[in-house]
Amino acid sequence: SVVCILEDSPLTNAGLGSNLTEQATVECDASVMDGASLEFGAVGAAPDLRNPVKVAAQLLRERRMGKLSLERVRPMIVVGPAAVQWAATRGLEVLKPGDLITTKSARSYRNIQQRLITTQQQQQHN
Repeated sequence: SVVCILEDSPLTNAGLGSNLTEQATVECDASVMDGASLEFGAVGAAPDLRNPVKVAAQLLRERRMGKLSLERVRPMIVVGPAAVQWAATRGLEVLKPGDLITTKSARSYRNIQQRLITTQQQQQHN
């Protein structure tokens, strides 16, 4: 899909090359919605997913399959490390930690961290 192309491009802030979190990791979000049924699938704050939009789409596909045994409801949203685990059990691509970090995003992170330190030092002297 077009969104996967964007997630795979280091030129966007989606997936590969995304801005880093305060912990110097990449966490991605994605959602898809069926406009006719208004059903959706979403993933949030998920590390190490190559294409989070594929996870969101899989959630939507599984929602359409109906309830689980014992009338349990299928998830609409998965987040964090649990989202990665959910995706992996369905054969969706999970990368090694750090694989979504590019030289440019790491450099940007270091620059921002240095600016934060400088700002904090200036505030302490005022």
